[in-house]
Amino acid sequence: MKLPLFFITQLLSSDLIASTGTVEQSTKDSTGTRVDATPADVANVASQEAFGKFDDDGYQWSNIFEEANDMLDASLLMYPIAELRRVAREFPENFSDPDDILKEPITASEVEQLLVDNAKTLMGFFGNETMGVLNTVMDTIVARQQTDVGKHRKPTATLIDFADDNSNSELVYAIGKDDARKRVTVSFRGSVTMTDWRQDAQIWMEKIANPLAHIKGQPKNIRIHHGFYEYLFYTTTHGETRKDGTLMSKYELIIAQAASLLKKNPGYKLFVTGHSLGAALSSVFAFMAATEESIPSPVTCVSIASPYVGGINFRKSFQHLEETNRLRYLRVANQGDMVTIVPFASLNLGFYKHVGFELKLHPGKFTLTYPKGKRVRRVWRNSIFRNFNPGKATRNHAPAEYDQRLELTKSMLKQVFLNDLYGELHNKPASNSLLVMDFVPTRIKFHWEVLSSSSCPALLTTSYTDGHDDDDRSSAFLTTCCSRRLMLIDADDRRAEQAAMTRP
Repeated sequence: MKLPLFFITQLLSSDLIASTGTVEQSTKDSTGTRVDATPADVANVASQEAFGKFDDDGYQWSNIFEEANDMLDASLLMYPIAELRRVAREFPENFSDPDDILKEPITASEVEQLLVDNAKTLMGFFGNETMGVLNTVMDTIVARQQTDVGKHRKPTATLIDFADDNSNSELVYAIGKDDARKRVTVSFRGSVTMTDWRQDAQIWMEKIANPLAHIKGQPKNIRIHHGFYEYLFYTTTHGETRKDGTLMSKYELIIAQAASLLKKNPGYKLFVTGHSLGAALSSVFAFMAATEESIPSPVTCVSIASPYVGGINFRKSFQHLEETNRLRYLRVANQGDMVTIVPFASLNLGFYKHVGFELKLHPGKFTLTYPKGKRVRRVWRNSIFRNFNPGKATRNHAPAEYDQRLELTKSMLKQVFLNDLYGELHNKPASNSLLVMDFVPTRIKFHWEVLSSSSCPALLTTSYTDGHDDDDRSSAFLTTCCSRRLMLIDADDRRAEQAAMTRP
């Protein structure tokens, strides 16, 4: 049984948001007076000076915007490729050569051509707007290959394997290799089939042995959403077998494929992504992959629209992997996307916890947070009451809506590196300090300001209770407060601006 066509069309389509707000910046002149930075100042920020751009082994990391945008592209493409392959298998007579669609491996240029050649077939399924986004995605991927690899060489982003042979009963995933970025990427598709939705609905927690239990201070067991864990780790109905002849789980199969590709391509890193159900699967997979000796550290996961995945012990072990540079995690969530705030509790009385850095996308602005310390405001911000908007629920969850909101953050997030945020988070001088990320004409500059025990919560409150609608405000600069969260202070909120710049 297939999900109704109307629902899928609505899931992937969304309306463009008209935004007159601009992303503003501010700096100080030689006398310490605060001045406005011009767009040229922002563009001239030397992001290559950020220590987070290069690893000790010379690996070159992309900025937060590029990492999020690339992984959003990979997540978005899972849907049309899977649909095109399904139609080619079920109705081969509709294609001059259905084997061209089903062949593996296939380059980014060939995928783009398939989307163009079969636009009419896909248009009836996804609609004009989403097809426009897909075309833009493919243009970007191919252009990046030509720029980064060299104009005289063929684009080298390659889809190695698209595993959808049993899509009605098992999860769908893809593995790709990007020579321009030096990445091996595992991408999981979101919910489409009834089996997918049944897995989503199994919200009780599965208690499993913690792969980090041998480390002092780590819990013996962790709890993970049963449906997500089952999809990855239970025996598949088809697929490769172990040495004893029994069938492998999807996790075993995928991790073996990823390890093999990484071994053949020294210096490459593993990236994992997915949208919705795919985001949840990517979170569990990345956590487990980060514990594997065959996978080079760190593993990077950029999840799009992820629901809750695990409990408090899962988060504790997850954070240990982050602290030891074995795992990097960015969770991208639209404000108003209700999928990202469920299930908040398990049927067997466990409470779910989010993990990693959260990039919350509002229409025209964003926030960055990390789950540490006091949580009252974070609980409210992630509550169903704060995000309940049934009229826009489908749109806010759509990949196309994520694509449009993320694009509005480009000028700021291209200047920020995820490694920089982890570095500052794990090397904070004191719990009662404010980390300010200044955007100055020559570089991004971090500095700490010591705050009183009462001023930090006041600053958090000021930035959200100025009487303006969240959707109508523009952004200025990022801060972290008492190591509890990274937050956005709004340029047109002068009271918040003064609170951030005033020294104690």
